[in-house]
Amino acid sequence: TRAFSPSLLQDARLGYGRVSFATLQQNVGVNGNQQLGFPVISADSSTWGYPTVNVAGFDTIGEAAPTPMDVQADTVHLSELMTCIPGGGRHSFQFGAEALFIRSQQRASAIARGSWTFAGPDSLSQLLRGIPNSALAGRGDASNDLRRRAVHTFIQDDWRATLGLTLNLGLRYEY
Repeated sequence: TRAFSPSLLQDARLGYGRVSFATLQQNVGVNGNQQLGFPVISADSSTWGYPTVNVAGFDTIGEAAPTPMDVQADTVHLSELMTCIPGGGRHSFQFGAEALFIRSQQRASAIARGSWTFAGPDSLSQLLRGIPNSALAGRGDASNDLRRRAVHTFIQDDWRATLGLTLNLGLRYEY
């Protein structure tokens, strides 16, 4: 904040934030599909672990489907505000601008180890015989690199019309 005079003030701000985290499956590097006799879906050992197995009438076994997951998000925020209070103090003019830049990078492997469902009338027998009702597998690169830019400008007049009435008038543009 800077005061050029008692009636002219400037407020400039800069902010930066980062969020970064990774979530791995419990048995990363263990080729659970091969151990259980299921087809190996990925050659990338960072996605290995045990597949999700759904057997009707029983709890689901296996590892969380959206792992491994790696997320990093960076945010930069800039703002500038000028306040002018002309003589007499009945008006208070403000104008300013702000800019927001966001970058989010994510890698998530959806169903990287597969999901097997045994849902017939004798689902346990189907499991033992290796005959699923459905099987899902995710392949390919599920990474993304998202970017967003936002710019806002405004002008505002706080006009004290009477001692008990103040009007707030303004315009704002957002892009």
